[in-house]
Amino acid sequence: MTDSFTFRKPYILLVLAAVVATDPSVISTRSFLLRVVTEEGDENGRTKVDTVHGRHVSVGEDVDMDRFDEIFLEVLNRE
Repeated sequence: MTDSFTFRKPYILLVLAAVVATDPSVISTRSFLLRVVTEEGDENGRTKVDTVHGRHVSVGEDVDMDRFDEIFLEVLNRE
C-alpha cells in the first residue's frame, strides 16, 4: 500500500500525520536508534541511524491506504 502513497504530493504527509494522531493504527512502525547530524557540513540536518548515540524513534513504514482514505474523507465530509 505504501507505493500508492508515495505518488501523492508531499503535503499529504502533513495530512497523514494528522490522521495518525487520531488513529495510530493507520501506519505500521518500526523502532530505530536515530540522531540528527548537528555538525557543520553537507550532512548537517540529516537523520542517521546511530546505534551508539541515537535515540529510540518509531518510524512509519507502511500506510493502510484504505483506512487513511476512510478517515480523511470522513473528516472532509463532516458538517
